[in-house]
Amino acid sequence: MLEKMRKHYLLRLARNLLLLPILGYTPLAESVLLINENQLIVDGKITFDDANVFSKIVDEHSINHVIFRNSGGGKFDAGLAIGKYLNERKLTVKVEGICASACAIAMLGGETRVFSHTATDSAVMLHPAFFADKDDIDVSYNELLFDWIEQRTLHELPAEVKQMFHNISSRKGGLYVLSVHHRMVKKTGNFVYLCNGTELKITACKALTSISAKDLNIIED
Repeated sequence: MLEKMRKHYLLRLARNLLLLPILGYTPLAESVLLINENQLIVDGKITFDDANVFSKIVDEHSINHVIFRNSGGGKFDAGLAIGKYLNERKLTVKVEGICASACAIAMLGGETRVFSHTATDSAVMLHPAFFADKDDIDVSYNELLFDWIEQRTLHELPAEVKQMFHNISSRKGGLYVLSVHHRMVKKTGNFVYLCNGTELKITACKALTSISAKDLNIIED
């Protein structure tokens, strides 16, 4: 029984969750941390509780791979705390499905960051921090966000992206980076989109036609 609990450790926290209709995802409305051998699967919302238990789970179970699966985001500070810990431990990170907002911030901490080859419609979305109770950007986090992205990618963010981060109108707006296997990439040939939050579909967003996920060094296929 104890061995089963060790292999399949579940932490569930009821939460409301941001949906990502632009890409057609509906991530879990709770946070689930699941241990499978030496892998930790992070499914759903990123919370302060997740950040507090993350390091303990990794240390106690000799985790060397972290999988972020269908997360619409969560708390900025929790995502950054997890990301910094991933960076310290030089862990490998994989994205299955959507990894947005606080999830993407956490994901950036991975020493190696890759898209899943089995969850072919995978994507990462980065955007500014928002106030908890309204769709307004908390600009006090912008420089911290830019510094973290540039530190982890070793690339300066394009001015166009930084400007867009100041003008996003809702939580679904942001920088979308799609896997090379994503159906929209196969259809349009575009990997990276800038969305201001008013669009109903990814194809209505501005495509950065000359840039791929690998070019940005955010994540590799």
